[in-house]
Amino acid sequence: MTNGSDSGRWRADGKFFQAGTQRVWMKAVSYGPFPGGWPGSFAPDFSGISAAGFNAIRIYEMPSKNLLDKAAEYGLKVFGGLQWGQTADFLRSPGLYSAAKVSLTNSLAEVGNHPAFAGVYVGNEIPKDLVRWMGALKVRQAIEGLIDLGKQIAPHLLLPTATSRALSIWSQKTLILPRLMSTWKMRMLSAVISSGCITSREIVR
Repeated sequence: MTNGSDSGRWRADGKFFQAGTQRVWMKAVSYGPFPGGWPGSFAPDFSGISAAGFNAIRIYEMPSKNLLDKAAEYGLKVFGGLQWGQTADFLRSPGLYSAAKVSLTNSLAEVGNHPAFAGVYVGNEIPKDLVRWMGALKVRQAIEGLIDLGKQIAPHLLLPTATSRALSIWSQKTLILPRLMSTWKMRMLSAVISSGCITSREIVR
């Protein structure tokens, strides 16, 4: 396995990733959000993350070119996050969903081809009670719509959605899991970065 620090695009390979002909073992940390906004320089954090043996980060908004450039310097792949009104009833407020599509389109047009950009989380732990309220099938179709849009613009990117453990178990019975989503799962580590030190804890299995 490679550590994923090469410039090759990552693609889903079952529960693993592959870059070129090499299988990648992803070791990722979540980065941010920070109460005061992004740090003035990403170099100290990314240097520490890379030195600790990680090869990817997950952020909770779409990445800037500056962030991606610095991640590439330290051999890190970046998974962005689409911020939209997914914690509200977006079916009754269609403007929220329309805004999500516009945001995804604009962001991918700007940085979608950056070599450090691995993918975008189009959904992030939509509350289970909200899924029940709106209807599991309709929520699934909405997520699939974002995945399909992303693939039309940047077919090389991975487009996952994150669910809580409770929703993951429940969704197996309600077919909420998007049919277009890659089959891989990952173990995400929550990283606390302070004064060059990194501590982590497992938050998703």
